[in-house]
Amino acid sequence: MEIPNCLFLNAQNKQTVQIIIKPLRELGIPAVGIVDVDILKDGGQNWTNFLKSGFIPELEYQSLANLRNDVKQKFDATGKDMKRNGGVNILSGSDKEAANNLFDKLADYGLFVVRKGELESWLLQLSETGHGSNWLINIFEKMGEDPESQNYLKPSDDDVWSFCGEIKKWFTNPNRKGIPS
Repeated sequence: MEIPNCLFLNAQNKQTVQIIIKPLRELGIPAVGIVDVDILKDGGQNWTNFLKSGFIPELEYQSLANLRNDVKQKFDATGKDMKRNGGVNILSGSDKEAANNLFDKLADYGLFVVRKGELESWLLQLSETGHGSNWLINIFEKMGEDPESQNYLKPSDDDVWSFCGEIKKWFTNPNRKGIPS
């Protein structure tokens, strides 16, 4: 799966994603934000700035803030860590559906949430236990760079690959939402 002219930038944390993608989009450059599920913990101005960076219509901010709060409360009620214990999979039934509906809405505007919890929940078969930048560097090393090597990790249809597939759909959609005119 190829995303033409794609460059990944590490924003370091969820609060700085918006600082990177908003000005790029204002220049007409399609840019997505990828954040861990704990973006739900950021209410108030942080949440609003995240929505603004995706150019979600302002009229929807309040309803999305209310849904964010309600979904966060459902996560909190489980007593589990939404980021490290499985993301939306710790919810069930209509609660899980509501969380996915919220994340679908954000994805429509190029704001992608790691529904499994965090980036580090991907590629578990490589047995990398680090976190943050260290995890990323180590996981790339374990994936390999030579497609002819027996240790090279080939893309599949699940895990991080399906997530990237959703990003590709947004990038290649000529009617994508979230780019100001």
